[in-house]
Amino acid sequence: MPESPDLFGEVSHEALQALLEADGDLPLPQRRWAPMLVDLLRVIEAAQTRRGASNEAAFTMAVTTVTAVAEYFGGRPLYIPRGDRLLLALRDAEIFRRAKAGSIEPLSLEYGLGVHQIYRILRQQQALHLRKMQGRLFE
Repeated sequence: MPESPDLFGEVSHEALQALLEADGDLPLPQRRWAPMLVDLLRVIEAAQTRRGASNEAAFTMAVTTVTAVAEYFGGRPLYIPRGDRLLLALRDAEIFRRAKAGSIEPLSLEYGLGVHQIYRILRQQQALHLRKMQGRLFE
């Protein structure tokens, strides 16, 4: 059985291909997550290549990104929305990131939203960030 790539050491396309080819030889838990891991790396690598990164830089960014996601979410179920829900969530996160005192009006014009909608988004995002930092103290 080929060795699994060590995400904290050197990872290569050859190691990923060996991981996919060893599918039948892998223990059951690894057989379930290994193909998804390879797919995730390939999707991120392709996105970075489309953005103009060299193949090698794109692969390095993909490994770095997957490693960071695995360190944070590893072992937990993860749901990522698609389509409009994802786009709206990313838009709201960007609005929250860019909002500063006095920048509400320009944000509302840029995103085609009313000032009240921007404030609602900021309240929702603030609650999400506070919950992440503080947890749910009294629930």
